[in-house]
Amino acid sequence: MMVVAATMRVVNLYGADDFRLERMPVPTPAAGEVLLRVMVCGICGSDLSYVSRGGLLGPSDQAMPLGHELSAVVESVGEGVPGVESGMRVVVNPMEADNMIGNGGPEGGFADFLLVRNAAQGCLLPLPDTVSFHEGALVEPLAVSTHAVNVAEPAAGERAAVFGAGAIGLGIVAVLAQRGVRDIVAVDPSAKRRQLALQLGATAAVSPSDAEPWGSLREHHGAQPFFGRPHPTTELFFDAVGSAAVVEGIVSGSGAGARLVVVGVHTAPVSLDLTTVLMKDFRLQGSMGYPNDEFRAAVELLSDPDFDAAPLMSAHFDLDDFPQAFAAARDPEHGAKILVEIGV
Repeated sequence: MMVVAATMRVVNLYGADDFRLERMPVPTPAAGEVLLRVMVCGICGSDLSYVSRGGLLGPSDQAMPLGHELSAVVESVGEGVPGVESGMRVVVNPMEADNMIGNGGPEGGFADFLLVRNAAQGCLLPLPDTVSFHEGALVEPLAVSTHAVNVAEPAAGERAAVFGAGAIGLGIVAVLAQRGVRDIVAVDPSAKRRQLALQLGATAAVSPSDAEPWGSLREHHGAQPFFGRPHPTTELFFDAVGSAAVVEGIVSGSGAGARLVVVGVHTAPVSLDLTTVLMKDFRLQGSMGYPNDEFRAAVELLSDPDFDAAPLMSAHFDLDDFPQAFAAARDPEHGAKILVEIGV
């Protein structure tokens, strides 16, 4: 192993749009803890929200470390963590064992080293040698997408529409295609993201700024009458935007018996026409996070030699260039996931 320095770089959030790359002491793992050397960490949409708000729920008097989509190598292991050894390639379930890594907890992944507490409680998973560290940083967002698809329970032959082709929406497209869903329409204003959706398995990709996405859905999926008006036969919708207009539009524009999974984070209330929900036998389901078995499923997907993760990765930045990386993550024209290289 490399010699551990006395200090390390860490990205801490102090207030709205006030993140700082700082120097802090490298921690020593106690019993039940593991010290990781972080290799790559992705910038999540929730990181953008935290920075905009100034914290998990808003500004506080404590600095908040950022970063939770990471791959790493085990540096050192405290007592009482069986099965984990120095040199192991791993990914971290940041929410497992109440660690809240990069989500309000005391540690974050945009750092040279990461102390993982409660490490014997299943939060560390081996990263196969066939999966690169860059791909390993996609495990967490792919787990979010996997959970959304599992919640939806797609059946063979069903047609799907994914509104929002950011990292989570693109992951949903990829997982749906991997599950055998062959008729997927992605809706996103970015031409770059629409192209990535097609590479990942969408059969069509349209812009919401077109005359209307509903005409495209009727064209690609067919139409059925509802109270005398044609509605698409799309059975399954995903909101990966977090937009009230998207949810309200899906409730209004979908056909009878459609299902909607909301995976985008909403920051304001949504007004729903419950009479329409009732008359259409419409089903709405939320999807947040993932259990540990879906985290493992994301690792398995990336291990599949037939799965190409390249379209999910847009650009790489060094940790010293974190402000530029964050600016790129805010720009949808960069496409999908912005990755911060730390130990590679």
